[in-house]
Amino acid sequence: MGNGLETNTTVTFRITPEGARHSVVVATERITEREQGTRPKRGLPPPPKQYLLIGFDAEYVPPAPPHSGDDMGPSEPLNNDILSYQFSVRKAVEGEEPGSPIAGIVLPDDGGRVALAPFLAFAIGTWLERFPGETAPSTIYLVGHFTRESISAFADFRDFQRCLSIIHNTFVTVNRTLAIKLTPIDARQVSLTINLRDVRLLAPEDHSSLDQIANILGLPRPETTYRRPLSSHPNLKDLIAQDWPRYRAWATQNADICVAYSERLLSRNSTLAGKFTLPVTLTSIGQQMVLDRWKTAGFQPLEPLGKEEIQETRFDRRSARFVTKKTNVYIDRVHWEVDFVTDSYHGGRNEQFMFGPAPEGEWRDFDLASAYTTAMSLICLPQWQDLQPLSNLEDVEPTDLAFACVAFEFPETVRFPTLPVRTGNGLIFPRKGRSVCSAPEIALARELQAELTLIKGVTVPVDMEKPLFKGFITDCLEHRNAFEKGSLDNLFWKELGNSTYGKLAQGLREKRVYDSRSNKMEFIPEAKITQPFYASFITSYTRAVIGEILNRLPQEVTVFSVTTDGFLCTASLEDMSMALSGPLAGSFTQARRDLVGNDDALEVKHIIRQPIGWRTRGSATLKPGHEPEDIVLQKGGIKVPERYGKLEQNLYMVDLFLNRTADQTITQSTNITIRQMIAENVDFGREDSERRLAMEFDWKRVPTNHRDETIEFEGTPFNHLAFDSIPLQSKDQFEELRSLWAAYTKNDPKILKTEADYSRFMDYVDAKRNNGRYAFTEDGDLKRIKLELCAAFVRRDGSFAEIRTRSTYTHKEFARILTNFGIPCKDSDVENAARNKKKGRLMAYGQSGDSERVKEVLIKLKNECFPDLDIALFLKGDIGNISHNENTVSDNGMV
Repeated sequence: MGNGLETNTTVTFRITPEGARHSVVVATERITEREQGTRPKRGLPPPPKQYLLIGFDAEYVPPAPPHSGDDMGPSEPLNNDILSYQFSVRKAVEGEEPGSPIAGIVLPDDGGRVALAPFLAFAIGTWLERFPGETAPSTIYLVGHFTRESISAFADFRDFQRCLSIIHNTFVTVNRTLAIKLTPIDARQVSLTINLRDVRLLAPEDHSSLDQIANILGLPRPETTYRRPLSSHPNLKDLIAQDWPRYRAWATQNADICVAYSERLLSRNSTLAGKFTLPVTLTSIGQQMVLDRWKTAGFQPLEPLGKEEIQETRFDRRSARFVTKKTNVYIDRVHWEVDFVTDSYHGGRNEQFMFGPAPEGEWRDFDLASAYTTAMSLICLPQWQDLQPLSNLEDVEPTDLAFACVAFEFPETVRFPTLPVRTGNGLIFPRKGRSVCSAPEIALARELQAELTLIKGVTVPVDMEKPLFKGFITDCLEHRNAFEKGSLDNLFWKELGNSTYGKLAQGLREKRVYDSRSNKMEFIPEAKITQPFYASFITSYTRAVIGEILNRLPQEVTVFSVTTDGFLCTASLEDMSMALSGPLAGSFTQARRDLVGNDDALEVKHIIRQPIGWRTRGSATLKPGHEPEDIVLQKGGIKVPERYGKLEQNLYMVDLFLNRTADQTITQSTNITIRQMIAENVDFGREDSERRLAMEFDWKRVPTNHRDETIEFEGTPFNHLAFDSIPLQSKDQFEELRSLWAAYTKNDPKILKTEADYSRFMDYVDAKRNNGRYAFTEDGDLKRIKLELCAAFVRRDGSFAEIRTRSTYTHKEFARILTNFGIPCKDSDVENAARNKKKGRLMAYGQSGDSERVKEVLIKLKNECFPDLDIALFLKGDIGNISHNENTVSDNGMV
């Protein structure tokens, strides 16, 4: 139990804008203490048999920003103006139909706030007043939507905030509760136990807004254009003054939705997990179902995880004595390899294969059906005690639990190399390098004829007769398909299956979050079923199936992008049927057949006519499919105005990309962090920040076939750079390109909007690779060729011996000739070259980077002034490749 709050049992609040007040009395004799049941000798007591569900919400308007002319000295933090607090109360009893709810609203006095304890007392008293024959349970679920926005609106938030936990950037209670004491004048004191929950954590990922939750519950929303009180919306104060009934109906329904949804989840958790409790997250239900299935299957509690229970004795400073505690640890054989296998765990494959507008055609957006859950279904019980080093890559099968570090090189004929290499900027898939990966990708690399060298590996045999997740996944899919698409039950079961994979990977990557209790950043702990061997296999298998399909597509099929379990390409259904003929896709198809009785491994999500893309997870639709709503959109981290629907968002992103400028910034409105709220003692709010627009290529592939494309958007013609791509040669090449682009744009922002933009960057790349004196300077290529020509002139290299024998040129005349031909040169530059010759300093020729303009000026000098000039001396490449109109692919794959 956490810190206690206290309130009287008689509570009075204003309930109308005109000032009407209402008083309630909470009769403590009608508060029932928790039914303890049979308490076990050790561990937690059983959950209560009944709860009071209280939905709550707070409406506010944000503070006006200070005017620039205001005194900007030290001042109190600007906090929100709280307009109202809403509640909805319903009693939930295990095994019984839910009771009728009652809703209410509290208006603080002008500029004031309401404390949580009297607010809850008022809500309970209102419910008891409405149902005089009922008693209220002392254990309460207080449920909101995005609770860090609403719970911080209470006057006593600072008194109880250290009792709250932070999960997914919102407030809940975990492992402790809030305690509120009701203190009557002449009766017994009663303690209420408050569990805080957030329905956003209990809703399907793509259906977590209040409107979406209301929709899946079948609750019609009041007709109003007012939504969350953001600066772009009308002032809610006006609605209160002009149409109080409509405001009240809308505001109280926010609390009604929280209660109605919570009651449904409470009931489902009781049915599925056997616990009449409201979990903190939806994935908690899935995790418990997995654990219960393992128990029913006869597995020892920790057997599937490769763990065992041990006792640890340590000295507890608080009690000044030694304490013995039970803890779960990996068995030795697993413990020795956990870090290595965790290194083989990577995320999804995300790449943008084309930049700019793609050709118009028929582009299909394919998705692997239930990719991660299908991969989970293939995992069987490992024989952990038989874990052993991997000695031979040839023995690795696609569905083995085997993990290895390998050196690799794919043939040049492979369009999409498939072994992941981790970088500071995400995964890349180069042609050669070193990868820590899992069995599915090792098997696929062998299938693609890659050269593999085993550096280290481990393998675990499994009992194929004992699948670990198949039954759970089958249940989720069967239940999901039994309900109408988009219904609460359909979405519930879909989310339950899809999200439980996340519990297997929770805590594997060190990610820190703010802990309001300790006021420190803490690492996210592992879940009860975290297992790196399983997490690594699931993601590897999904990447491998996608990689096999991509590499089996006909050469004439263009692939635009890949995103985790889907890809956009021009393949026909016949092409895709051929691409699914590989062993990995075959195993996936069989797994789907075992799970759902059909072999539909891929589904077409969208068909569009023309996409446009810029970077990983950054693409939009230039021309939709047969229906205007048939679009593909990935915003690449750019936030669009919240009022926009999907079609408007797509238009916004395309317009932003086509009309972007080199120095463009965008204003991004983001929620302030919980740490800011606590440290700066401010309410929840949003803050605007300016950041540079990031819509340039990310260099996870090497550009080729660059060109300018003419397209039409919203009736306006545009010319824009477009290019295809080929695989990176190595991690080093990726890091070189990234660092060169960063240096190229650091002090003088640039974008890739035309073929000329691209060529200038390639000239810069060539100059930098030569490590020339002027590699990072403006016009560095011209400055370098000036040095080389001056040196050749005074040293009589590059045919200047014959040139100067026939004609006499002074230093001044030679400098003027170079200047006239576009190479700025002074007399002193030629004289410096002569002094360097006299001092015996050497000159390395061919270091100007072979830029297009260097080639052009050399040709012009030869044609118009020095016919005998040996221009090959000054170029590092083949003299046959100096034609301005000829595209020549260099050894690094760039055009």
